[in-house]
Amino acid sequence: NTFKSRTTTRDRASFIRDMSDIVGQWYVDGTSIGVYVTVGTDQSIPNWLSLMAMDTASGGITVTHSDYETELNYLLDGVLMGGDDEDGNGDGDDPVDDHDGDYSRNADALGYAQDYVDDSSSQYNQATFDLVTEFSLTVDGDNVSGGLGGTNPYSCEINWPEDPYKMAVYSFVSEYVLAEGGSVGCFVDNDNLDQTYENVALDMESGWTGDDGDDDDDDDDEDYSYGPRIGAYLTDLDPSGGHVYFDETDTEATITFLDIPLYDNSGALNTFQIQLIYGTDEVVITYKDLYFTGGNAFEASGGLAIGIADGGGEYVDVDLSESSGEYYSVPVEGYSSSNELDMEYKKIIFKPNDDFSEYSVSTETVTDLEGAYSNEITVEDDDYTSQSLSSEFKFYGTSWDQIYINNDGNIGFEAGDVTCVCWICDDGDGECAAQYLSGGSGDNGNGDDGSSDPDYMIMNFDFWNLFAFIFGFPPEGVDHPLLVTIDIDEQMVVALGLTSFGANPNIYFANPLDFSSSVSVDTIESIITFSELDLYDSTGAVVLGLDGTIGPGVFDLMADVETELPFPSALFVGDQPEMYMMLYEDSTGIDVEINNDDYYGAVEDTTEFYWYASGDSLYRIDSDDYYYNPDDEWESVFYQLNGDTLIISDEDHACDDYYDYYGSMDPCIEMVAEDFPMVAGLEDVEDFYIYLESVMTSITDDGTVSISHDEGTLPKQFALYPAYPNPFNPTTTLRYELPEDAIVNITIYDMVGRIIRTLVNDSQTAGYKSIQWNATNDRNEPVSTGLYLYTIQAGKFRQTEKMVLLK
Repeated sequence: NTFKSRTTTRDRASFIRDMSDIVGQWYVDGTSIGVYVTVGTDQSIPNWLSLMAMDTASGGITVTHSDYETELNYLLDGVLMGGDDEDGNGDGDDPVDDHDGDYSRNADALGYAQDYVDDSSSQYNQATFDLVTEFSLTVDGDNVSGGLGGTNPYSCEINWPEDPYKMAVYSFVSEYVLAEGGSVGCFVDNDNLDQTYENVALDMESGWTGDDGDDDDDDDDEDYSYGPRIGAYLTDLDPSGGHVYFDETDTEATITFLDIPLYDNSGALNTFQIQLIYGTDEVVITYKDLYFTGGNAFEASGGLAIGIADGGGEYVDVDLSESSGEYYSVPVEGYSSSNELDMEYKKIIFKPNDDFSEYSVSTETVTDLEGAYSNEITVEDDDYTSQSLSSEFKFYGTSWDQIYINNDGNIGFEAGDVTCVCWICDDGDGECAAQYLSGGSGDNGNGDDGSSDPDYMIMNFDFWNLFAFIFGFPPEGVDHPLLVTIDIDEQMVVALGLTSFGANPNIYFANPLDFSSSVSVDTIESIITFSELDLYDSTGAVVLGLDGTIGPGVFDLMADVETELPFPSALFVGDQPEMYMMLYEDSTGIDVEINNDDYYGAVEDTTEFYWYASGDSLYRIDSDDYYYNPDDEWESVFYQLNGDTLIISDEDHACDDYYDYYGSMDPCIEMVAEDFPMVAGLEDVEDFYIYLESVMTSITDDGTVSISHDEGTLPKQFALYPAYPNPFNPTTTLRYELPEDAIVNITIYDMVGRIIRTLVNDSQTAGYKSIQWNATNDRNEPVSTGLYLYTIQAGKFRQTEKMVLLK
């Protein structure tokens, strides 16, 4: 393939004849980005879009199933999909640190701040004070409200204390306790504030770890931190349906879970026992009537992890496979018909070495639980109980006289280290569960972080269909949708035959022993080859074969020809805020940007400016800049006016200054590639720029955006178009066409059919229409991430489309 050259903005004809033509209120309907480059020599680069499954790959993998054949021609590189933002939240270079968008009101942060003031005030010759009283805070359990307020704390308009020391402390409280945005940055960057104690704010921020110093027990918190623990059964048990015992003798402490059902399956009874042996300090775990095959292990609720961990991220692996004896670097085995977990009467012994730095593990088959049990205790669901030990038990070199027994059969040794419920782990995901078992980063001592994300995915449908399937829609136009994942480190190849939403996928596994002989992965060129690789179902039967080679292919660039590089604009602009521009006759204007905050709701940010238009250029300068320095250079952009549509465009030549100084753009291109990977590998670059275009439509009084048309140009038929952008965050635009006047209803539903928002329910004239949805319900409350349906009813016409909200 060869890239197409484009006519630059400078070559466009002017559509603007009078400034009054563009006076009015404009809504930013959509934004697009283009990347353009000119090279001095002919060269080729990888097709970046094909590495994201947005374009067909080169080659393909032939799939031979016992019932069908299909071709996999889309490739997804897991590294590329990891995100390009430094903070990984998809917001680009946001000057305000948004902490991955998770601004939770945090009583722990208040406790930390109070401790800091109590312990550190003297070194600054300041008196301690009560933060709740001084800053007008209200504490209700874990929720903290109140504060000193301000016109718009989210945008740094904060009512600061007069005292400079308290001002520094309050910047931390505002940001980390009250979740009012990047207040520490607002403080240290504002030269108009007394920054005598700037280092106090920065020191508080750098010392804050996100909890109260103990391990938090939020089941769904991905930022976990568990101390030393014994993981006997990491899933979702319901102890109210069985019996839990704690018994002691002079030689051992015994914890027994007898006939405990799974939370969502009263018939899945689990019996197991943990023994702490005094004197030898061995850990013994014994199971009765617990059996998983590879297929069933995949369905284990919340994952299944068995082992012991030091709390610093390292754990002792356990091999429980009866049928194959294969060994994996996670405490659980599954995902393979040749790798079964058979724990009917299985006894596991962890024995420490002399300095307790390592444990050996051995297993044997027994006939029953060996420890006695009689003293029944109560453990509530999603809760724990603490038990004192009559003798000290040494675990990883530390002596303990108290343990915490949580509802899922795991033993913790540190106060606060009380739960280990793997809510965020997919069913059967032992690697994810292992992270929760081990604490820290989930490292097994071999540099493995326990991540279950595959290195590559190969499929017979594109990225957007994959994304839609995640939220409940099967891939369109594919008879047998199939997804193959490759984990290079684990030497695992897994195929998922996608089924209707809510049904378990058909899962097939390759034998890891076949990986080296039947799978070749070139991670530099992202080329994958399968050589007649067999995959098995849960019964051990070969049902699927993979054969062929797939890779990204290349694009050719010609010397001295400006070409557009492939760029998934929707991925980069999909999280744009709701934006408006007002242009007034007196040459003043206002930009309005509306962001949705989880706590404050819609937060509006405005910027005032002066403007004028000349030819095909729009010139503007911020009011503050003009006030302080009216001779400042005015920014200019190109624009066009087509009917009621205003198109504003600009070019960002990011490497021109670099070229002027160093005589080459190539080092600059290497840096740009960190955010725009499609330019990676380019050499001898003569010109490079990013083209930005915003399409705006005029706003009518009823809140819709309407484009006027003559009688002869009215739509010929009713139509509802796909939302744009899609996926989106936080706003998207729905376009529709009315060939005649009609009573129009546009309603948004969630996946179970509940009405989320009625956008339009009124009589409208014929024409080309669009309306925006800002991801809120009829009560103006933000809705959650997921897939939504929107339906238009106009007369007898009815049509439904889908859209995906990302956060």
